[in-house]
Amino acid sequence: MLLGLVALIMAGQSIERLIAPVAVQFDEALSLAVIGLVVNLACAWILRDRHVHGESHGTAAHHDHHHDHNLAAAYLHVVADALTSLLAIAALLGGKYLGWVALDALMGLVGAVVIAHWSVGLMRRSARVLLDAEDTASLANRVRRLIEDGTEERVVHLHVWRVGLTAYACIVTVVSPENISADMLKAKLAQVHEIKHLTVEVNRCE
Repeated sequence: MLLGLVALIMAGQSIERLIAPVAVQFDEALSLAVIGLVVNLACAWILRDRHVHGESHGTAAHHDHHHDHNLAAAYLHVVADALTSLLAIAALLGGKYLGWVALDALMGLVGAVVIAHWSVGLMRRSARVLLDAEDTASLANRVRRLIEDGTEERVVHLHVWRVGLTAYACIVTVVSPENISADMLKAKLAQVHEIKHLTVEVNRCE
């Protein structure tokens, strides 16, 4: 939502400056844009590094979900700021050396469109996770095949859902005539690396 609001503000200000151009202090503006670009690139690198290391260590499901999406939103926010700074630098150079004063406002519109696109994508991904509406059939089928193929075990309940950008949780209930334990099935499912949080229940059935 915040990125969408930023895009709307950028678009409004850009249109206003196209209609009523204002004088631009190119040297001062270029200095600020370069500083902003460096700061935002550094922030983006730090957030990306934290996301990668956070995934490698793993956390609780509820925390993973909010941690990953908060990091994704923050990362996109600073990348959007970096893009804005980059477009501003290009526009200011064009205005200063080529006299294309309107380029600043036009680049603002381009940046607004790109940021709005990122914002919509992030909101859609978050909504699918919150509403548990993602297509996890292929992952669930892998779990079912690993448990059932070549065995007498049968899956009677299976639910897979996303808890992070690249992490899933799984609950599976199995019936078996064999004396098989939940730990044995967990070891078999360990090869499904996308599943970070696994709950297995085994019921004995003659």
